[in-house]
Amino acid sequence: ENQMMIWINDKFTVENSKEKFKLESENGYYFDEKREFKTESGLKAVKEDYVLTSKKGFYNIDSEEGRVEGNVVITGVKDHSVTKTEIALYKGGEYLKVPEKVEVRKDGNILYAENGIYDIKKDIGYSKQPGIFDNQKDKLKINYKDMNYDRKTGKYRFNDFKGKKEDVLFSSEYAVYDEKKRQFNMENSAKVQQKDIIISSERFIYYRD
Repeated sequence: ENQMMIWINDKFTVENSKEKFKLESENGYYFDEKREFKTESGLKAVKEDYVLTSKKGFYNIDSEEGRVEGNVVITGVKDHSVTKTEIALYKGGEYLKVPEKVEVRKDGNILYAENGIYDIKKDIGYSKQPGIFDNQKDKLKINYKDMNYDRKTGKYRFNDFKGKKEDVLFSSEYAVYDEKKRQFNMENSAKVQQKDIIISSERFIYYRD
């Protein structure tokens, strides 16, 4: 099927006022019938308090769908978070999916996940695969089965929580980390072990003064 294609041989900007979304690149293509932009010369997308950069990508004006690939970096302007991955899929006003390994750095914490999805409406990020949460401020490293992060409350929620701080081991079926209070709440079969000492309870609270 023939369609009109425009080669943009210079810097260009695409703005979607409905979404408060702006896309910039050094050059690229515009497909008239699809109403779609495509670039392989570096891409920068800005939406409210986030800036995304990647090596290449496309964006459809009508469906408000996009895909970016290659050294994808998403920077939070307000919360100073940095997310790194290789592929991200975007659906306007709904979600941002990361189908491959992702690393998120924020407030001295590093989250490693096999994949993830950010629900834009709820302002919550999810990962349904096992991963690692490295709480560098308190030197506590955690393995989890799955997790979610609520940006509004600043709380991480983990299932099948297993942590280690020096020679102390922590575990529970469920745990919540409050990044504002720097506090872990461990619930359901919670256990703390240091060498030959084991403390068991249905709930522990771990925090730093």
